[in-house]
Amino acid sequence: PAPCPESGSHSTVVPYGVTACARERPAGRADGLGSAAEQLHSGQISHSYKVTMRPGGSESCCNARERRQRTASESEGRLRARVRRLLVIIISSSTFRPTLAFLVPTVSSPLRGPSSLQCISRVNCLLRTKRSQLQLSTMKASESLASDLSYLKLRNSFDPARFRAPKASELLLWPMAAITTLIVLPSNFLFVLPFALYTAIKRALFPARGMDDNILRSPEVKRLTQQLSPPPDKSNRPLDIVVMGATGLTGKMLLQYLTEIHSEMKVGLAGRSLKKLEAIRDELQIPPSSCEIIIADASNLESLFDMCKRTKVVASTAGPYKQLGNLVYHACAFTGTHYADITGEVDWVKHMGSLYEGVARKTGASLVSCCGFDSVPSEIGCFLSCKLFQEKFPGATPSNVEVCFDAPSGGALPGGTLNTFVGAADGLHKLQSPPDFLQPQVDQERRGTVKVARLFTPLLRSRATGRWSIPFVMAPINSATVRRSIARRGHISNVTYTERLSTGNLPANILALTLTYGIGGLWLVLPPLRNFLRAINVLPREDAGKTAVSLDRCFTGAVSLHASASGMVGGEEKHTVVRVKGLGDAGVAFTAACHGEVACLLVNACKHSSGVAVETGAGLGPISAVGGEALFRSLVQSGFVKFEIVSSDGTKEISL
Repeated sequence: PAPCPESGSHSTVVPYGVTACARERPAGRADGLGSAAEQLHSGQISHSYKVTMRPGGSESCCNARERRQRTASESEGRLRARVRRLLVIIISSSTFRPTLAFLVPTVSSPLRGPSSLQCISRVNCLLRTKRSQLQLSTMKASESLASDLSYLKLRNSFDPARFRAPKASELLLWPMAAITTLIVLPSNFLFVLPFALYTAIKRALFPARGMDDNILRSPEVKRLTQQLSPPPDKSNRPLDIVVMGATGLTGKMLLQYLTEIHSEMKVGLAGRSLKKLEAIRDELQIPPSSCEIIIADASNLESLFDMCKRTKVVASTAGPYKQLGNLVYHACAFTGTHYADITGEVDWVKHMGSLYEGVARKTGASLVSCCGFDSVPSEIGCFLSCKLFQEKFPGATPSNVEVCFDAPSGGALPGGTLNTFVGAADGLHKLQSPPDFLQPQVDQERRGTVKVARLFTPLLRSRATGRWSIPFVMAPINSATVRRSIARRGHISNVTYTERLSTGNLPANILALTLTYGIGGLWLVLPPLRNFLRAINVLPREDAGKTAVSLDRCFTGAVSLHASASGMVGGEEKHTVVRVKGLGDAGVAFTAACHGEVACLLVNACKHSSGVAVETGAGLGPISAVGGEALFRSLVQSGFVKFEIVSSDGTKEISL
């Protein structure tokens, strides 16, 4: 590395204009790009280390002021700076690194510096170092907020303004909807088309290598299952709930919810890393004597068997479940341990339910899925609206149920949810082949009892509430859970179920439909565009973990929906409308609250004096496992969910 003739700083010149410059401190000098990362950690180099990309040049890097002075105009300099920052982000992303490494020759530079590939790897190393420092500072900021953000304080903040939808003028929204639909949407299609062709050709020539689908068929799984000793009775197990995946964002929130709201429960933590689990426990200020740590790996069945023998309920937040949940499900079924997860992978739920139905009934296990935002609000809204209809009109039965979610308030997309979507869209996650020692059960779901309709109608107006709505991305998941719970419990029959999303008036729904499915959906489905959004931090990264969403955003969100049941009474159509309001971000804080309540109901079922009864089996939904009445009471007593009867006379809160 030679000093820059103008700034005096040492730099390494890389082909294609990738230039790294480390400015010296008076106490020492950088020996080049190779040792810059170590010197950055040791404090010999100031934190003003920059990595820039200069299109079409290999000139040594000078300071920003001198470059601006040589720029023809200040506006052109700002534009170039923005382009450089964008290119740095692109070159640091995992999508473009292999491409750049392939294009750059692997020979040494004329200055006898390191080869270009070595320079690129070191540039990427320094970029990762700076990124990790940024994530560390974000984590510290979040930890400083943890003392001020808690479920106990959230429960006392049931402000009606939190659930008041923002109103926008139709005069403003109509032009925006027209411009977006007629101009932005076609332009986006033209922009996306090359990426779509590239993705299609790549998948045709180089099919994605998905995960192993023979995990359950391995000889090790068969041997350990056959050698499994009879587990102790659930009432004699030392722990009530073990949180599997507590080092993630939602798992940490579930642990916080259980320790703050249900402090009477004996909670344990399970994961692969003892150090990370201890850090989570210390961060939440949980005494070690009241929170046991269990080392268990989702890919190690023996450790999972040992974990299940010590607890009544396993609350799993470790997803994607097609990838990480198979052996956990297997261990709970064979040890008779109740299980609750927050997955939205309904094909996996149905598949695992058919495999382990017989085993779970034999061992007395209740294996419950979809215990979070999908699908507790939909199930409880459907149950309550039908129950009130039957109470208000004795002898009549509802024929239509419509659940309409309000536009989400606050919050963000958790990294695990995005990874599940990516695995499904790219075909990476597969259902497991059934092992030879299991006999799959025939699906007992009575499809004729519930008909799902109008999920994908672009625009629809409700006859019960008069609200315009668009398709809801979670509707296929929630409708499948509602249908299976109704088939199991049989509390209603011959009903048509619809689930939608409402964002306000008609132009607001048109605008949301265009942005969500016409533009945003395409960017999420196509890997190059999705990786670009991840690189610029619009979407959480794959390894984001608990840093994907800040704690303040988790606690400031809210969930709201209207559930209506309608039917013919005396030749006239009648309606009952229930509003469900929940505190916390839909994907994290609210999900953890719902998950915690279902897990606590499963624990109480193990205590014969509690009066709570659960249905045993596999592939269960929340209501099909614990019952609608018990779930309703538990949510009301928690203080995080409120229910209101909506009528022409106003709203009336439903109390116990």
